Amino acid sequence: MTTKLKNRLQKMHFQKQIQRRTQIEESQVDKYTEQLYANKVNELLGLQTDENIQRTTRGSLRPQHI
Repeated sequence: MTTKLKNRLQKMHFQKQIQRRTQIEESQVDKYTEQLYANKVNELLGLQTDENIQRTTRGSLRPQHI
């Protein structure tokens, strides 16, 4: 960096963010209810969690080896 850019950065006052880390104990019941809630929300929004894969291929109507 050039000295001009370094001086410019020193003049800028950036906001400080306090980073807090809180530990949350997760039990099996919480995970289960969270999954149920997520599934219900996705169902209401019309989102599917699984892919809808077609089982048939879309090939040509006539065979090509004739």
